[in-house]
Amino acid sequence: MRNKGEYQELARYGKALLERTAKTYAKKYPDGKLYKILKVREAYNLYGNLGKKLVQEVDVAFEKIIKNAKTIKEYKQKVMISGMLYKGDKTQKFFSAVNFTDKEIKAGKLAEFIESMHPILKKRYELHLKEITKGLKATPDMIKKAGVAASHGEIRAVNELLYYLESTGMKITDDIFKDIMGYNRYLIKEGSQPPCVHCFYLTDGVVYLKL
Repeated sequence: MRNKGEYQELARYGKALLERTAKTYAKKYPDGKLYKILKVREAYNLYGNLGKKLVQEVDVAFEKIIKNAKTIKEYKQKVMISGMLYKGDKTQKFFSAVNFTDKEIKAGKLAEFIESMHPILKKRYELHLKEITKGLKATPDMIKKAGVAASHGEIRAVNELLYYLESTGMKITDDIFKDIMGYNRYLIKEGSQPPCVHCFYLTDGVVYLKL
């Protein structure tokens, strides 16, 4: 028999989301090493036209950040750029974002972002905070490297994508993540950045392009 807390949790998140969460957090976080940069031809061969477009768009955004940065320190603080595309969007609208910097986090920008986060993503975030208290299946080094949950480009880009899709009249459910493709490019070194511990669980279902 369920206790009052379990019924409240079911009412708030729904059975399907809680079941998905249980499966997600049963996974062990893989090694967070950098992968080699995907070339457009490789992306096309592996992931088709959408993969090709995603890599092209991330590469363009990467070059803009490097070009517009006033100092090396400025772009290094952003760490990486993440790009997201929804497979079913005929317009193939692209969304990208960088990490919140320490300065932005201290200024309350991350708190503002979390407050205005899309409801579907925010449910995942709230459940993620619960799982953190239980202990994530990752090494202490990887958890420390992940920093603050929801502060990275993947979460910001996915959030924009969700709001965009909703604006087109689409009904957004948690299942939407399995139809999203993501690609991260590291700003500091030459390489493709896999999602950190937090982003790995928060964006579960997203297909990240990597070799």
